[in-house]
Amino acid sequence: PADPAPALNLAAVRLTLGEVPAALEAAAQAVRLAPELPQAHYTLGLAQLADHQPQSAAESFSAATQRAPGFADAWVNLGLAHYAMGDPATAEQAMRRALAAVPGYPLATANLAVFLRLRGGGEQAQAMLRDLLARNPGAVEARLNLAAWLLHDEKAEEALALLSVTPPRDANARRHWNEQRALALIQLGDPHAARVVLEAMGKPTSGP
Repeated sequence: PADPAPALNLAAVRLTLGEVPAALEAAAQAVRLAPELPQAHYTLGLAQLADHQPQSAAESFSAATQRAPGFADAWVNLGLAHYAMGDPATAEQAMRRALAAVPGYPLATANLAVFLRLRGGGEQAQAMLRDLLARNPGAVEARLNLAAWLLHDEKAEEALALLSVTPPRDANARRHWNEQRALALIQLGDPHAARVVLEAMGKPTSGP
């Protein structure tokens, strides 16, 4: 009964299933059982983020980083929580702390690039993502972010080339991936191919 592991495992499963209230309850129980365990605070923060409680999530992620300063994922999610609260400067600092803990960490790099672009550092952000992909072609977040920016700049051919590798297994990432592929094809004047991509996703299409 005093072991926090079952509660942590239950919280993780509940989050995967989208059962956020149950995940919150299980994660809170883990924190009560093991208040000095960084993973307990981190898991509670994930559940709080899923429940649209960014301030509470930030407090939980901060508690995790205080107990484990090298906990890169906790720093990343602390940054996301602050960004959700409208504090991009603190979010950027958190991403840099994640990269200090794990140099080159793809998720932190991809998010930091987003924050840099938001405050006008578009060229630096793109260079950061290109460098990451050169070192780690499997960095899905970086590939999606860079493709989105290229599409925004109407560089559809380059964006489509980025998305012409094997798509990610994660369902949410795959959905974004295929939506960007379809948009690139539309920009390139091939609506039929775009329709095929969207219909393969189970999305209804309209028009010729």
